[in-house]
Amino acid sequence: MADWSKWTKPQLYENWVKRVIRSINPFEQRYNSFHEIGVGTYVDMIQQAGGRYEGPVALNSDPTYLDSIGLIEFYETLLETAKDLSINAATVGDEPSANNAILFAASRVSDLYMLLGNEAYADAVDPTMGLITNGGSYAKACSLFCFQNQTASLLQEELELLRGRDLSRGPEVTQRPVYNRLIWNLTSGDGELAYKMNYVVDTEEEARTRYPQGHGDAWGHYLTSIRKYYDLLTHPNFTWSPRSESVLVTGTPVLADYLDERKFASSAAARARTGAEIVNLTYREHYTDRPDEQWQGYEDTHEDDDPDDAMDGARA
Repeated sequence: MADWSKWTKPQLYENWVKRVIRSINPFEQRYNSFHEIGVGTYVDMIQQAGGRYEGPVALNSDPTYLDSIGLIEFYETLLETAKDLSINAATVGDEPSANNAILFAASRVSDLYMLLGNEAYADAVDPTMGLITNGGSYAKACSLFCFQNQTASLLQEELELLRGRDLSRGPEVTQRPVYNRLIWNLTSGDGELAYKMNYVVDTEEEARTRYPQGHGDAWGHYLTSIRKYYDLLTHPNFTWSPRSESVLVTGTPVLADYLDERKFASSAAARARTGAEIVNLTYREHYTDRPDEQWQGYEDTHEDDDPDDAMDGARA
């Protein structure tokens, strides 16, 4: 009988959440069998993030299907599935390893919404129009702005890129896929030229593919980014513990810290910055120099039963 070989060192086996996210990520081809499906040539992170999560999507390996869904839909489905198998189950208590896997998935969703929020904020604070010529690309300030026929002024465009469209504008702000965000401006209006030049799109299909959630609503995106963490913090079966964990790099376990606490704080700071900008622009939009209209839109409409309340009329 041949001699037995020596025992090998134990090898790390990553949990299924981490293995799936490693396989479906924004940096590599989603499907490696190139003879079954063409190579994905898109590199735009906004396009890869995809549309809003509206319910679970199928977690299957069909190559055509994998290329048809965005990372937000996929990662949120993965997150909710992991929660249902652990912290949402009535018979399962607080389990550190499950908590780490769930926090790992939640951080990926939060990162994508942070990306969308940063894109919307950058669009709002930079009103110049991007131009691409044979000599290169540059930005130019002009009388046209990208959503000119959707908004009454550049100031209103900035506000709606920061906070989304007002619900009072009609029922279309609740309809998918853009909801309260600005829709792709290919509506044959004055701003269409500026929109096409700035966002480098030519057709409605191309615009919808590259910007699946439309444009704007930085506040909403930052809020969603933060909420992924808050949902876990308020869950009775979840305990947030600062941690480092091992990941496989070229077959070798390497200790990594995903710094979720810093990401949480960065999302909150970005939302606060956006809120301050919204307040500033809203004041400018409603400003008037007439003394009898100085408080237009700012008075407190709350009625209190106690007429002696010193705070009546002073609420912001």
